[in-house]
Amino acid sequence: MNIFEALFLGVLQGATEFLPVSSSGHLVLAQHWLGTDQSSASNLVFDVLVHAGTLMAICYHYRENLFRYFALVTEEIWRTDPEINGATPLARLWNDSNGRMLALVVIGSVPTVIIGLIWKDTFEAAFAKPRLVALFLMVTATFLLLTLLGRERFKDVFAIPIWAALAVGIAQGIAITPGISRSGATIACALLFGVNRQNSADLSFLMAIPAICGALLFSVKDLAGGYEALAASVIIVGLLSSFVTGLIFLKLLLQFVRRGRFAWFAAYLFPVAVCAFYFFGSH
Repeated sequence: MNIFEALFLGVLQGATEFLPVSSSGHLVLAQHWLGTDQSSASNLVFDVLVHAGTLMAICYHYRENLFRYFALVTEEIWRTDPEINGATPLARLWNDSNGRMLALVVIGSVPTVIIGLIWKDTFEAAFAKPRLVALFLMVTATFLLLTLLGRERFKDVFAIPIWAALAVGIAQGIAITPGISRSGATIACALLFGVNRQNSADLSFLMAIPAICGALLFSVKDLAGGYEALAASVIIVGLLSSFVTGLIFLKLLLQFVRRGRFAWFAAYLFPVAVCAFYFFGSH
């Protein structure tokens, strides 16, 4: 991989990780188009690097939220009087807006972990089948259009039921499949179940942090020898381009969600999927 391919794939990852168009699906199609070997150790390492770049973008954007969550939890851990007015630490967290969002993220992450551990290999088998990826891009586009039917029933974080967080976690687990957008599946799921736009986006991206961290840790065992095959310039360009591009497109998507224009991305996905079917007709 040369520096220009690293820049192209890093920008592609940064843009498509947050837009509801499936970063993994686009990377599969792009790598097939460039003729690279997706199973090689160097490409596995590069995929991890660009995902780390987008993880950095989420953490930077939500840094104030993360600091508040950390402060809230550490305050409860170090508190000398665990019960105040009969309320336990968990009860106090549940009755605090920041604590409630943190709890929903943790609860929603449980089905993601279960799905990832049990069915990861099954879902990721689609990486070698670009036409199957194109089909899943159409599935993502359909879910985006369905959000037009959603109605806000849960106006604030205290109204979001536990089952809605679990449903978003299931959607995130299924999004292991290349072509199924993680942000598209999770935000669409939250919107369809009545979570308001801002909380749908926040829950989706905050839930992405443990999911991406887990995926990166899980991938470490497959990376032996891959770093030596990548030039330092390729590593730096891939990491920085995915971080900077990711930060830009994360802010862009949040604007689309807040304005009720989330379904617009379906108009992009359908023609891309059709072109992929045509271009990779023999794969």
